[in-house]
Amino acid sequence: MCPVADHPIIIPAAPDTVIWKYFQEKYFRSLFADEALFFRRVIDFARSDPFEGTKPERDKMNDRRHALRSSNSIEELKVRADSAESVDVYGMRQRVVVNCWKMAATESNHMWHLYSKVSDGSIGVAVKSTVHAMHNALANQPSLIHGSKVRYIDYEQDTFKKQGEYEHGTANVMVPMIHKNIHGFPDENEYRLIHQYTGGGMPDEWWDEYDGCRGCMIKVDLPELITEVVLSPNSSEVDRLRI
Repeated sequence: MCPVADHPIIIPAAPDTVIWKYFQEKYFRSLFADEALFFRRVIDFARSDPFEGTKPERDKMNDRRHALRSSNSIEELKVRADSAESVDVYGMRQRVVVNCWKMAATESNHMWHLYSKVSDGSIGVAVKSTVHAMHNALANQPSLIHGSKVRYIDYEQDTFKKQGEYEHGTANVMVPMIHKNIHGFPDENEYRLIHQYTGGGMPDEWWDEYDGCRGCMIKVDLPELITEVVLSPNSSEVDRLRI
């Protein structure tokens, strides 16, 4: 068994931090049918956020300078410069899958807008939990998982490492997995569960396909996880009885 593990680069959340996961109704039903959370490849999030799992521009520039200073040959310089420019030199965006939650004391109108489609009559469903409950709910499954708050930075102006705030830079390939661009996501406040594939084979063989994305289902103890289930504001009494 493998409880949620510490990692040097993560940004921990207090155990009593309230977290929410919002579902369209069909995916909420899937949660109960599978008794599992779907972890999605980081690269699939790049469809809506091209910075997902990448390095900020200033870090790329610093890596290029380091390559120029430390390379002993033209060939070595070319390899290091290519690495500095690469969006994902080690393929981590395909190797890492994540499951995303929102940290908030109360429900989010913005999230209800995204997950409840009034026009087609469907409703949204939110699962409320805490970081402590989440970690307990994942304690008896075999996959190595890390949990971290996401840190939001300006990918044009900032670097990963900032003295007194965050002490890790591009040398650790997991660092980009817990950062996002603040532009477009200022109110997201995400808590992220992270799992990395470490075996061999080709990327298309690593993960299962699920609703147009690739990733994996990881078993979760639902009674341990869920502290409350909340239906979207557009739900009716009939919906409440049905759910």
